[in-house]
Amino acid sequence: MPDLSIDQMTQLAIAPAANDILYIGDVSEPVLDDRNKHIEVENLFQYLDGGYQGDIVLNAAATLNLQVGTVQLNEAVDLTATSTQLNAIAQLSGGDFTNFQHDHSDVANGGDLGNVTTGSITSAANVISMAADTDTQHILGPAAIGYDGTNTDTAHFAHIDHLLANNYAVRQAANGATRINAPTGQSVEFRINSAAAIARVNASGFQVLNGVLEARADTDTAHALGRAQIGYNGTDSDWAVFAHTDFMNNTDYGFAQLDSGGTYINCPSGGVIRVRIADVAHTLFNAAGITQTAGVFVTRSDEDTEHILGRAKVGYNGVNADSATFAHFDHMDGTGYSIRHTGTGQTNVNAPTGQNVFLRINNTNVEGISQGRRTLFGTDNLPPITPAALAADANDYQGQGTGDNIRQVVRVEATGANRTITGFDVQAEHDSMWVTNVGASNDVILAHQNAGSVAENRIISPTGADVNLSQNESAFLWYDGTTDRWRILFTNGT
Repeated sequence: MPDLSIDQMTQLAIAPAANDILYIGDVSEPVLDDRNKHIEVENLFQYLDGGYQGDIVLNAAATLNLQVGTVQLNEAVDLTATSTQLNAIAQLSGGDFTNFQHDHSDVANGGDLGNVTTGSITSAANVISMAADTDTQHILGPAAIGYDGTNTDTAHFAHIDHLLANNYAVRQAANGATRINAPTGQSVEFRINSAAAIARVNASGFQVLNGVLEARADTDTAHALGRAQIGYNGTDSDWAVFAHTDFMNNTDYGFAQLDSGGTYINCPSGGVIRVRIADVAHTLFNAAGITQTAGVFVTRSDEDTEHILGRAKVGYNGVNADSATFAHFDHMDGTGYSIRHTGTGQTNVNAPTGQNVFLRINNTNVEGISQGRRTLFGTDNLPPITPAALAADANDYQGQGTGDNIRQVVRVEATGANRTITGFDVQAEHDSMWVTNVGASNDVILAHQNAGSVAENRIISPTGADVNLSQNESAFLWYDGTTDRWRILFTNGT
């Protein structure tokens, strides 16, 4: 039988009137029995106003080309064809498959339904299955779904131009692993209600554009940001800790804040904490203490506060406001301090009751005050000295002592006869002393400018004559560093 067009077919039938139905089964079965025949249905439903009620069976060599019009297949209709034949159902331009494939078994051999360029495919059960669980691509408008051409057994979603191994939007592998992706040069954005992006991921990293980045809030977890770790140090619960990734533990971290609000700045054993300005170290903290490397160390400037440096206390003594005080740790009070400088500029040098104030050079006392009495020379307020009795005249006499053993009062005794002292060995400029004759009968004579002693040890008397000290008489001598002489300022008889 030759191929028939619909026009020829309708010449064999009575033209239908309104509401009449021409069953395609009336003419298809003899034709379809011939495996080499082709049916071309053109504008079928200009003649058929209704739905086809029978089954469509395409043999291996037959094809079905539906062009233009609306095809309605009722739920009871089965379409049996090979995959190749289904692929040949092309270009349903303006068509509408209603209830097509309501049951998956309706397509006996599966396959590709071709391109639906306009219209829709619907199912009463909301199920559309196309080449289930196979590596195939399917196009829905500008969207491509399925196989990316490289990764088998993997589901992809992408724009039709980007269903590639590296350009897809979403991928899920057979094991459930899911990836969200964008092509090189593009970004992945997270939005709500399609408003401005809340967060963005691109080649530069993760950016929070709006809102707050939150990861497992208020839990003991550690989070890595580059070489930094933030959160839990593995030991101290409910602490917020910041550290280099190599030092995130309970001894080596950098910063920590407790749930109570206490804050720690820390470094590993042997490390150094540096305070920097413009990347220049100003203060260093290590096991040895604090080192100020630049600038001025200031703590609570111009306030009445006390500060401890080792065994020293500096600042407010607890009594005298607006005064700078220095004291030993045990004596920082209003009476026991060492030095106090007032807001008006007055300086007080002080010692607790029962102690002395000494002025020293090379750690040797040159002057001191003890219990309200000035000590013009001598150390530690040593008691009077009684040297060996003078059995002869003495030049460059050292009976007053030497070095740290110099005494303020020298008790001299002459034996056998009156004895003369021509000079005293000089100890320091402005030394002073009392010389007292403690003998029973002989005088002690202080010679005026006597050449028996070297020049700088000689004595000048106020009268220009020798001074005789009888029993129990005394003379006060002061060393004048300008003239390099001992001067007798007075005796107890004058």
